[in-house]
Amino acid sequence: MRARVAIARVASAVLVCASALACNNPGAPAPAVTVSIIPTPVIATVDAGSSATTVRFALTVAIRNDGPGSAYLAHWCDPPIEQRTATGWTPAVGGMVCAAVLYPPTEIPEGTTLTRDLSIAAALNGSPAPGMAKWLSATPDGTYRVALPLGGPDGQILPERSRVSADFTITH
Repeated sequence: MRARVAIARVASAVLVCASALACNNPGAPAPAVTVSIIPTPVIATVDAGSSATTVRFALTVAIRNDGPGSAYLAHWCDPPIEQRTATGWTPAVGGMVCAAVLYPPTEIPEGTTLTRDLSIAAALNGSPAPGMAKWLSATPDGTYRVALPLGGPDGQILPERSRVSADFTITH
């Protein structure tokens, strides 16, 4: 039986065990994971609609697991994009409501790379369409990173250095 983990996002990513095996494997070494994005810089479009101005951009996230053991990518509701501010990193997009934590996480076996395409559409201002995310700052221009909900075989969230991409800029 494979260890499975799920991550719920409250104020920050919180790892919870989804199987007894993950919880009963304390001390298992955390896999060495590298998160990278393509392309950089990211070019965003800003579209003024009748009820909201929308920020749109796309990027590809590559997650390389050099082991030991598997890493696990939990599903998320809000896109895992964070913006650099004067006081640190803060979520760039919010307001989504979904049941993503009900899905089992995706296993990333040792020695493999998982890629995921992210298409972001978020209301910058105005009244977003139902279910649409909200951009949490006044402008999309800035410095960002991808911060993924990644866990290891022991059921613990991976250290920040293994869950985030290098900084990238968004311009429009």
